[in-house]
Amino acid sequence: MSADLPTKPTFEGWRRRAKKLLRQFRSHEPGALTLVAAHHPNPERFSTLADAQLVTARLAGRESWSDLCRFIEASIGAESTPYERADLFCELACLSY
Repeated sequence: MSADLPTKPTFEGWRRRAKKLLRQFRSHEPGALTLVAAHHPNPERFSTLADAQLVTARLAGRESWSDLCRFIEASIGAESTPYERADLFCELACLSY
């Protein structure tokens, strides 16, 4: 997983990264194990999507998942078109599993 922030970050893109990290960790992939050990406060207890979201946020240089979400909101806000803001509203209003 790359820690580079995309030019136009999206919530869905970061959610997918977190889900992918969780799958890789559960498959005992060495890269995922290393990321969790380096970025999770208690790697032995890593097991949930929330844990993967925390690691993903820290890879992006943010302290927490909510901090990353606020950053994405701010980056989308001022420069986005009304259509992009409508897409963001729909994305935030719908549950995605």
